[in-house]
Amino acid sequence: MRVTVNRATNTAHIRLTEYEDGDVARWRGLADHEIGGEFVFEFDKGGRLLGIEVKFAAEGLPPDFLDDAEREP
Repeated sequence: MRVTVNRATNTAHIRLTEYEDGDVARWRGLADHEIGGEFVFEFDKGGRLLGIEVKFAAEGLPPDFLDDAEREP
């Protein structure tokens, strides 16, 4: 698993496996107003979950989780 964060866009990306953007065949979004944040689940053609993009990451994820993530340019 690899976690990256872009503080400028307030977005985190949790990659459960290594993959290229072209490997993502479909997306499912979930906005959770109780937790905060918007979650986009990325699946391959076979329906396997590849990663999760978290928009508004500072509102939806714990600060220590984001502090430990790799920084994106």
